[in-house]
Amino acid sequence: MIHISKSLWERLDNVNKAGLILHEIIYEHLLSTGEVNSIKARRLNALLFSKEIEALKYAEYQKHIRALGIRAY
Repeated sequence: MIHISKSLWERLDNVNKAGLILHEIIYEHLLSTGEVNSIKARRLNALLFSKEIEALKYAEYQKHIRALGIRAY
């Protein structure tokens, strides 16, 4: 379970709310795989919300995931 300050949440626009939720989902998964901090979660989240992601082919996306050291299933 995550806790988010209501006053901070209300100040976020919808894109940043989505980014925060996705970050928490990614981070929770990475914690279950042994990660000890949120660095990889932040980097993956940044990639997913970037314009760069729109141009990536699947193989290029996988290359980014491997470069981050995230196990792809």
